[in-house]
Amino acid sequence: MLEINESYASDIVRLRLSGIVTSHEVEQAIPQLDRLFSERKPLRLLVELLGLESVEPMAAWEELSFLARHRDETARVALIVDRSGERLVARITEFFTGGEHREFHHGEEAEARAWLRAT
Repeated sequence: MLEINESYASDIVRLRLSGIVTSHEVEQAIPQLDRLFSERKPLRLLVELLGLESVEPMAAWEELSFLARHRDETARVALIVDRSGERLVARITEFFTGGEHREFHHGEEAEARAWLRAT
């Protein structure tokens, strides 16, 4: 599942990936993410990988291609992960997104938000 919470904070967009992420979910999310990137440059992302089981190959390709296109429009990315598989997804994502990246553990959301807002 892929959820986007753009009202999470005025300066941060929260993405939550859990369970199985499908290409249909990514296709549905791309127009909303395109709009957010155009409205809030540079974008600060809080990406929470919560019980992520898998990402369909086409979904991964679409997501990474999208992130690469917006590489220069990303200021910071905070990745909330705990399991080794989630860390692997986080590290792969770092190659395709611009800006600074930092990993946090579940339960460290306040620290992640503070880091995203720091200049």
